Amino acid sequence: MKNLFTKKLTVGALALMMAASMPVAALASNIDVAGGTGSAVVNLDVEAPTFSVTVPTALPINVGADGEVTTSDSVKIVNNSHGSVIVTGVSMTGKNDWKIVEADKDMSAVAVNTKEFGMTINGDKTNSSGALVFTQGNWAAIGAKDDAGNTDELAITYDAVVAPQASNIDATEIADIVFTVGWNTVA
Repeated sequence: MKNLFTKKLTVGALALMMAASMPVAALASNIDVAGGTGSAVVNLDVEAPTFSVTVPTALPINVGADGEVTTSDSVKIVNNSHGSVIVTGVSMTGKNDWKIVEADKDMSAVAVNTKEFGMTINGDKTNSSGALVFTQGNWAAIGAKDDAGNTDELAITYDAVVAPQASNIDATEIADIVFTVGWNTVA
């Protein structure tokens, strides 16, 4: 008898749980006269979109024997999210004894083998205190990934001044750049 009671209780509990998990039917109001009106509310459930942005892992700089600086024209930030994003900050720190100087410094007067460089990134310039001065207006919003899966991107344009070096340097890391990206909450 106890076993039958337990089975009925379990079946009843399962039926209640299933009923509770079913979508609730929309409530309705009756209109009893021609030309009468009724009203309804609109209910919204939203899941936050996945935040997914790809930033560059390197900004290559090449300095030729004639002092000509060449940078990449294919560096970009790609928005893989289903919501618009913006770059909210960019910072730099020198690395491997390289010192960041102002982007407009005349390197022709600097001693050979001095480990100094300056940069301009999307119009933002490094200053004499070794910081990249971030200006929000130089960083356009990056649109959302569309329903067809197409992503939007922001090209990174940059230039540099580098002190002359007496011998070849290959793939030396001279700085770390940090891009801070967030949702675009401004229309």
